[in-house]
Amino acid sequence: MATRFAFSTPCSGEPIVMGSDPNGDQTMLPRTPFAVDIDIDRHSRGAVVSVTGDLDLESCGHVSEAVDALAPQSGQTVTLDLTAVTFMGTEGLHLLLGLRDRARAERWVLRLSGVPPMGRRVLELTGMRHLFAEND
Repeated sequence: MATRFAFSTPCSGEPIVMGSDPNGDQTMLPRTPFAVDIDIDRHSRGAVVSVTGDLDLESCGHVSEAVDALAPQSGQTVTLDLTAVTFMGTEGLHLLLGLRDRARAERWVLRLSGVPPMGRRVLELTGMRHLFAEND
């Protein structure tokens, strides 16, 4: 049986620049609301932390708080599901590296799942992709 917790922050509602249209005009789109959902499976001693929205300076602290709430124990696997992440920059990379270091120090396992193409690209460009185990 799984226990679910949810952490979320409201989106500011302000549009952000996402690119340009064929005429060269900038296109404005609303930000994706950010949310973190934790699914704990007591039988497998594992947990999945699912992230929705931008993994940026504003949101990375909430992911850290979610992992703190889990208090992973030695031998436990924590899977960070990034399937619904819409943006990941250097702050997201810093978060992943910090979680990886914490997992190693506390002897739990960090796995990544559903890493979107832009996230894979960030990991590849920085030479960090090999540092993370992936479920898919």
